[in-house]
Amino acid sequence: LWFSVSRSRDAFDPLHYVADEPEASEHGLWNESAKLNLNRLPLTLTRRTEARQSLMAIPRMTGPIAEAILQHMERAEQRTEQASDTSPRGTRVYAPRLRSLDELLKVRGVTPQLLYGDPLARTGAGRDTRGRKPGWDEYLTVVSAERNQRADGTPKIHVNDPDLVRLYDQLKREFNRDTARFIVAWRMVGSTDEDVAPDDEPDRDDQSPEAQLARQRAAERRAIEQLGGDPDSDNPSSHTQRPRSLPLRDGLDLNRPGKFQIGSWFDLIEAKVRIDIDGQEAILVSPWRADRQQLPRTWQDLSERLTTVAGDRLPGRINILEASRPVLLAIPGMTELLADAIIARRNRERKLAQSDLSRSPVWLLTENLVELPHLRRMGPWLTTGGDLFRGRAIGQQRGTQRAVSIDFLIDAVPHPAVILEIRE
Repeated sequence: LWFSVSRSRDAFDPLHYVADEPEASEHGLWNESAKLNLNRLPLTLTRRTEARQSLMAIPRMTGPIAEAILQHMERAEQRTEQASDTSPRGTRVYAPRLRSLDELLKVRGVTPQLLYGDPLARTGAGRDTRGRKPGWDEYLTVVSAERNQRADGTPKIHVNDPDLVRLYDQLKREFNRDTARFIVAWRMVGSTDEDVAPDDEPDRDDQSPEAQLARQRAAERRAIEQLGGDPDSDNPSSHTQRPRSLPLRDGLDLNRPGKFQIGSWFDLIEAKVRIDIDGQEAILVSPWRADRQQLPRTWQDLSERLTTVAGDRLPGRINILEASRPVLLAIPGMTELLADAIIARRNRERKLAQSDLSRSPVWLLTENLVELPHLRRMGPWLTTGGDLFRGRAIGQQRGTQRAVSIDFLIDAVPHPAVILEIRE
């Protein structure tokens, strides 16, 4: 077998295996970040509705099967946690909930036809050029990820670091005092904006009485926290004043835990934080504004120096420049109107054989497709990159009419890239 080799698009820059007879079969290279990563779905009861809605966006998915998939992943996660508890002290056992899509065949209701469809209909990106129904492997993945390092290979600053003292010192060295104050204060008490909430708070689509009560109590706790009080104390006076304690950084008491997690840089843009500094209530304003001219540069700067996830890879975000319509609709907060607008904008760029779209999700804001509060909810799921690619190469044996197809998976997070899977 022999293959010709060429370079793929500049955005990805992996090797692209191209068949000598393109009409023989579908072939090429596809970004795994254009799919919904099952390992990224939230499994907590307060966010189960959100996870179920994401799965229901996939064609031919049913409610019972979606719930069975979530329960299967929940059991897998519990087994991982039990393995961590019994591991030697000082070690941590980590494993994704699902290592392969093949594991879904263990779920009641999932058949090979649903998961993989007709082999002749598999085109790699949810397209169905032959009129046949593609399988769920066109829309789902368990391996999508992006490189989570600076351009020179050094680690980024983890803004969700539980050690706020260490985080503050790193941010002050990297930026300045005001930036360090703002980010760490955001982590402690959250934003004054109502659309930002902790990860363990029920999603807004859940309108059950229990979820509404939980959101109300969480809002009350945030108000007490922002005023410098202790919401866990039974003493009413503690809600308005709490004794100062070390450690202090530039008047900011870092004894509070970081209860809020930054999901994306949209959480920080145009945000405000109310917190005590030197015993006085203060309003901290974000150093980053929603200036449509500066946003692409701001996003690039933040993405290069900071990260929301520890480790060398950032898993599970969805590439909005390549995802199919069902995968776009699987993004929490996505609407059909917005998904259609994104696809129309992408198609217009391709038709003109040019692209002025920013290589970051901020183009949704600069193109006036969505407002900032709405974008904050979707932000943790959005990307325009991806470093794992699934491909198909077609080869023909010399002097014969025989052709062979090889499917492969390339991980471009490390350098040089490695082949994780190869199937004939």
